[in-house]
Amino acid sequence: MPRVKPWVQYHQWAEQYGSNIVFLEMLFQPVIILDSVQVALDLMEKRSNVYSDKPISIMDELTGWDWNLALLRYGPTWRGSRRYFHQYFNQNAVRQYSPVQLREVRSFLRRALEPHDSINFRSVSQIFSAIILNIVYGKEITSMDDEYVTIMERGSEAFALSKVPGAFWIDSFPWLRYTPTWFPGAAARKFGKISKPFVLAIRDLPFEHARQSMESTTDEPRIVHKLLQRITQFSDTMLYTTHEYYAKSATGTAYVAGVETSLNTTSWFLLAMAMHADVQVKARQELDDALGLERLPDFDDLDSLPYIRAIFMEVLRWRPAVPLGIPHRVMVEDEYNGYRIPKGSIVIANAWAMTHNPKDYTNPDSFDPDRFLKDGCINRDVLDPGIAVFGFGRRICPGRHFVKETLLLTFASILSVFDIQPAIGKDGKPVALDAESPGSGILSHPENLHCVLKPRSAAAERLIRESE
Repeated sequence: MPRVKPWVQYHQWAEQYGSNIVFLEMLFQPVIILDSVQVALDLMEKRSNVYSDKPISIMDELTGWDWNLALLRYGPTWRGSRRYFHQYFNQNAVRQYSPVQLREVRSFLRRALEPHDSINFRSVSQIFSAIILNIVYGKEITSMDDEYVTIMERGSEAFALSKVPGAFWIDSFPWLRYTPTWFPGAAARKFGKISKPFVLAIRDLPFEHARQSMESTTDEPRIVHKLLQRITQFSDTMLYTTHEYYAKSATGTAYVAGVETSLNTTSWFLLAMAMHADVQVKARQELDDALGLERLPDFDDLDSLPYIRAIFMEVLRWRPAVPLGIPHRVMVEDEYNGYRIPKGSIVIANAWAMTHNPKDYTNPDSFDPDRFLKDGCINRDVLDPGIAVFGFGRRICPGRHFVKETLLLTFASILSVFDIQPAIGKDGKPVALDAESPGSGILSHPENLHCVLKPRSAAAERLIRESE
């Protein structure tokens, strides 16, 4: 991915910073791009009281995405929603979901035994959709044709399209929201009118269904049920609506963010493995030494699989799912090393630049998990790409612990029983693979997955079939 180019003006702030900070004036909006982890930590972590806001987006309002925890303005609503989210996705809480994670990852392994010309994005997505829908709402899905999944896909598509730079000008020219629908600038309003019902349904529909099922379910209460029980204390007060909104925002965000970023990262993993057979050989050797072909990996094995963890770290670094992060907004005027940062500036932590900095990662364009290893263990002297990829300060991804554990289990499980190979083209030869992303919006994903999963052996296939 090329570095971000200025639209109007380009100013290097200080020669001593090299390319660590870039200041742009984009249609009268100051935009600051941070290419350095240290500068991002100095500003977004150490001064999080100044850098925790999010930009005002008319497009988010028109499409209905302004309830999303990642996009909420900094304030009481964000704090209330995040508090509910953190309660069920903090590092100590996530292990309670391991039975559901194991079940759905192994269900994917069985689906992957079915004949296929190439890996299906939706089949991969089902891993994460099924996990999130179950632990959050108590909803079981058996295919990607489920109503909830269809709605989520439509809403997520609207989000991705609305974030394509230049697609809609309404955030730069707010007066366009008051123009007639036949006016050329009204495309954003038309797009929002189509998209908003799906986006609000992502937040509301599974929540309401879970509410209705509370009395009839005999299963262990899921997150929504626990939240509904918790907010009953406000039933007879004016605060009930507020806390219900917090609960819907928290659970809806878990549903969307947990699926999209995990799908994109797993897609990059599969593509990287198909392009690097030597990495698969090393991974299988580690897995065979730890497990043999007697069982599939589970969560208790992950700490003893440093090479699998190194693969996970390298996938995050090589192709971050959100390469430019989610923009922040400066709440009050600030100063950094003698330079003025105006109030209202947009601050972008450029995860791509941070994870491809040759000072931290030799040959950054190469896929090389060994860069994170030393003497058979994770080398703590090498910068962990998760620091850049999961965000900074108070707006760091609150679901990162859950995502890490799910992805590590997914990667280890697939590598333990499958060879990941390029698909065979119509000419009978392996398809040439590349690691380019077609996306021009906020998310990064492969253009296609021309890869196939082949059981490593008859013993591996038997292990998959017996995993139910």
